[in-house]
Amino acid sequence: MFNDNRYSDFYKDLNIKINKIKKNFMKSFSDLNYLFKNIQRQTRELSESIAAITYSMNNLIETSNYREIVTEFVSALPDPVELKKHMDEIEEAEKILDSKGFGFANHLWTMSFIKEFNDIPKEVSSAVVTNKLLSVTRSESFYKELISFFQSSPILGERKEIIDSAYLAHKKRNYLLSVPVMLTQIEGIISQMLILRGEAKVIEGKFYARNSDGSLKLNKNENPIKLTGLKWKIDHSKFKDDENLSGIANSISNKLIFERNEILHGQSIEHIKPKLSTQCLLIIFILSNELRHYLEG
Repeated sequence: MFNDNRYSDFYKDLNIKINKIKKNFMKSFSDLNYLFKNIQRQTRELSESIAAITYSMNNLIETSNYREIVTEFVSALPDPVELKKHMDEIEEAEKILDSKGFGFANHLWTMSFIKEFNDIPKEVSSAVVTNKLLSVTRSESFYKELISFFQSSPILGERKEIIDSAYLAHKKRNYLLSVPVMLTQIEGIISQMLILRGEAKVIEGKFYARNSDGSLKLNKNENPIKLTGLKWKIDHSKFKDDENLSGIANSISNKLIFERNEILHGQSIEHIKPKLSTQCLLIIFILSNELRHYLEG
């Protein structure tokens, strides 16, 4: 015999879960730049919830006059199997981007754009991935959004002219000019972020690491820890604990720092290629947007 009270309680619980999912989705729309990651996470949760709801309802409703209502409700929900397939395709495409050195920017793209990378033949994937993202960064819409970060912030504003010059060189494929300039700006923006976020302090022109309470971090000899380069700044930052900055931290620590040192110290220019210029521009885009968000509270 079907229990009306039991169904009522179940339906209330179902409404609470659905409303919670809706609220999470609405909250995600507050920042379009990071919409993708939030939607991806919420979609996974939605897929799991739908599967659980369908299973529970099938068990709960064997013979009752609610069958028609519930059947109609369940049929209107997304297919969990299709959602799972969709999310698997997204994850596979993300792995491709990560393997080509662009995983740190996955959260910038729409799901439909991400999935396009699954269709690239493996033998030409490196070149095609770089060319697709190079095309994006050379677009007018990308430039307008990038430069808006520097126009709206007094702190970032002092870099606008430099970023403009580097971007123009990038757009004209003059990477010998764009890459060195952007590498210096990456470190400059990171330094500003560490100071503003209370992670570092400048004393007589030198950077020192700070604890969460504002005091200087000390080494085993009880001396303040000096951040003598970009790698030290990254390693002592909280970037690796930040969802949107962890990819950049790993990219800089694992590879970019080596290429940066050789280029800026005048030892080699072999790393100056379209890929590196595109990576630098995307890193500046993410860093400047994060700094803008921090300044806006």
